[in-house]
Amino acid sequence: MVRVLNAAGPLSANSEVVIAVPSIHLAYAKANFRPEIAACAEDVAFKKGYGAYTGEQTAEILVDSGIEWTLTGHSERRVGFGCPGETSEVVGVKTKNAIDQGMRVIACIGEQLADREAGTTMDVCAEQLGAIKVTLKH
Repeated sequence: MVRVLNAAGPLSANSEVVIAVPSIHLAYAKANFRPEIAACAEDVAFKKGYGAYTGEQTAEILVDSGIEWTLTGHSERRVGFGCPGETSEVVGVKTKNAIDQGMRVIACIGEQLADREAGTTMDVCAEQLGAIKVTLKH
């Protein structure tokens, strides 16, 4: 992926290119993407600071590593991996934690197929955005 993107030719001056990569590849991507391509974390921890958060990367740790971007609320995390997924409130906290550390966030929102078929897409998206908005105000 790094090789292909680096060879892609000129990028539009009116865009930012941000590629979210698995955490194990963040350091490599950051070190090897050409300067106008940013490596992005696929997620950020719910907890703040430094501590025994096994497998989690807090915003502080990502920033210390030179990572300036993160995703929050990706649909896979919202529906879970065989266990309950993240609530909109959890996504709001993660988003705020990242922003408070100076990170730039791509907050993912969206409906599931059943929501789309039920015609509730806008309700679902409004609820997800609302939780982020409420958290950012605190």
